[in-house]
Amino acid sequence: MSIAVTCEKCGKTLKVDDKYAGKHARCMCGEKLTIPLPAVTSKFEQAVMGAEDAAHKDGKKPSRVEVKDGEVFYQPASFFSFLKKPPKSAKVRHPLLNIGLSGLEFLTSEMLVEGAALALTVKLAGELYPLKMKGTVKWVKKSEKVAKMNQVGVHFTKVPADAAAKIKEVTQKVV
Repeated sequence: MSIAVTCEKCGKTLKVDDKYAGKHARCMCGEKLTIPLPAVTSKFEQAVMGAEDAAHKDGKKPSRVEVKDGEVFYQPASFFSFLKKPPKSAKVRHPLLNIGLSGLEFLTSEMLVEGAALALTVKLAGELYPLKMKGTVKWVKKSEKVAKMNQVGVHFTKVPADAAAKIKEVTQKVV
């Protein structure tokens, strides 16, 4: 199993073996990095991820539902990100296209890097509190429908139990 680490200085994402968790390393740009511990998941999250993995093995695509009036705010997820001023992307509203138990898709004008770790805040229409989670960028492509925008696919890596329950509720309402 590998852990993705994003350099705060150059933005490059490195994948390292989880046996190096908690240790220090240097990015190719020279920046000192601390390799985070692997995310601990709840029993609910493990069951959800297991169901999604089984769907992939059967050749099925995990269920996603289109979301109207949903928003995503994101910033690079790193151990020291709380010490720095939030980037512009943390304040800009990015339209949420769809969401499922294993990930989401949204639009952004930025060109994100595949494998980049993100801290996400998701606002769903009609919900009082936003959902907070972490994920990894799985793919990025130019949007065919919206000029000068990119579609980004994110796979969840850490979802609190309350957010996972809300996502499950939203996906079951539509399906």
